Amino acid sequence: QSEQVTKYANTITEDDIKAHIFFLADDLMEGRETGERGQKLAAAYIRSQFMKYGLTPGNPEENSYYQSYQLNKVAINKAEVSLGNKKYGYPKDFFVLRGLPPETLSDDLAVVSTSGAEKVGAEADGKTILLVDTDKGDSGNLALKIRSWGEKAASLIGNGAQSIGIVLPDSVYKVLSRYSRSVRTFVSKDKYKPMPIMYVSEAMADDMLSFGKTKISKVAKELETQNIISPKLKKFSPSMDANIELSNPSAEYVAGFLEGTDKKDELLIITAHYDHIGVNQDGRIN
Repeated sequence: QSEQVTKYANTITEDDIKAHIFFLADDLMEGRETGERGQKLAAAYIRSQFMKYGLTPGNPEENSYYQSYQLNKVAINKAEVSLGNKKYGYPKDFFVLRGLPPETLSDDLAVVSTSGAEKVGAEADGKTILLVDTDKGDSGNLALKIRSWGEKAASLIGNGAQSIGIVLPDSVYKVLSRYSRSVRTFVSKDKYKPMPIMYVSEAMADDMLSFGKTKISKVAKELETQNIISPKLKKFSPSMDANIELSNPSAEYVAGFLEGTDKKDELLIITAHYDHIGVNQDGRIN
């Protein structure tokens, strides 16, 4: 058996590995973003290698090396909030991760604490809500906080809130906003039903509350004893100008099958992902 291992190990050469890596990492692949042209070029290359090595199609029902699946694609071409004579842009002042910028913003504004969000019922109905983080737990784990914020925001949406703005301190905003993208593609079995949940900078939140002559730091202290605060605002009439496209492109797994000489009722599955994250907003190919 060791002779067999040595025999086949010797067929793996440095030059071959370099050739595969350099081709798949080339700018020609445009970052191999899932569902995009570069990913499909990479899939065609992998299929050609499977055919070269004598693998049979891994999707025998369709006699194909491809197993296709549907994606949800969101393209935020433009998103801008207007407050009085000031405008706030995406993603400098607000951004989304999984949700979408709301189509409209209610002039009925309320501020809710994350610790009290699930206690807010019908008071959320029809409102634009600024959600302020007041939870003390998991302060060092941003991933857990993001999940928790999403759950609290979803609870408020379930109680009728028109839109949610999760308020982030500047330091956190700078970190998280790096992960916002104008174009996002992801897998979902169901039709994409985005929630109107966005992250807003503390400066933007303060500007919203300035119509009631208050600010986030002051309201946050009041939220220590209240779950929801509806400040009295004068001439507060926010508007959202957004151009968003939703589409459902497809992508492919590439599968090949090599039958063994024995143990034909057993399968050894070797898998890896070949797609990547495409092109950054600044045009840099990953």
